[in-house]
Amino acid sequence: EHLPPKQFDNTAYISTTSLEEITTNNHSTATVIAEDTDNHEPIDPVDPVKPTPNNPVAKTIVGKGVSYSASTVFATIRCSGACGGTAKLLTTKKVKVGKKSFAKGTVLAAKQYFVGKAGVKKITLKITGKGRTILRSGKAKNALLKISGGTRKVVKVGRR
Repeated sequence: EHLPPKQFDNTAYISTTSLEEITTNNHSTATVIAEDTDNHEPIDPVDPVKPTPNNPVAKTIVGKGVSYSASTVFATIRCSGACGGTAKLLTTKKVKVGKKSFAKGTVLAAKQYFVGKAGVKKITLKITGKGRTILRSGKAKNALLKISGGTRKVVKVGRR
């Protein structure tokens, strides 16, 4: 059964506690007409635009190595825009120092970083306790530098 068109009126009123000379403008009405019809075309749903995962800024590791001092490792990265994240320096193989053995993937140094604009920037990582032991021994010639976003590179490790 089909019904005739129906009109819906929505009226809103406003009032105030102060004196008002003109009160004819204190209400308004919106009208909508609803109609039952067989003349409709279904709307095909459109897939929503998916947001870009993670940070769309490209991050790369610059150079072939990192240098270190007593408590800090220095690495250089390049960002195509403002970027930030975490950088970690890890061992690439099992390392034995004296009677202690350190597994592959031991964190030598790590720190969060932020680069305010596009370009190349030297970042500093704080050496961990295990990292200090391994770096002082000189047994870690290469290490894996990982920066957030999936960028990783095997780099040479050298004293500053």
